[in-house]
Amino acid sequence: MTYCIVVRASGRELDRLRTHAAHIARDQKSDWWVEATEKGKAFCFEHASAMASFSAACEKDSIQFSEV
Repeated sequence: MTYCIVVRASGRELDRLRTHAAHIARDQKSDWWVEATEKGKAFCFEHASAMASFSAACEKDSIQFSEV
């Protein structure tokens, strides 16, 4: 199953989010990827716990997101 969060970010903010996602996925031994959607960039993870950690990082940085 895939767990995704859609964020609206670009440039350095998007790069920073990719770095967060890579670290979270590595720590939790989960695969991840980014997909372009109409609403923004979807950060997708194989495990729900990785998605939960990523959403917490988004909340901490005041980045709006929605779960898919």
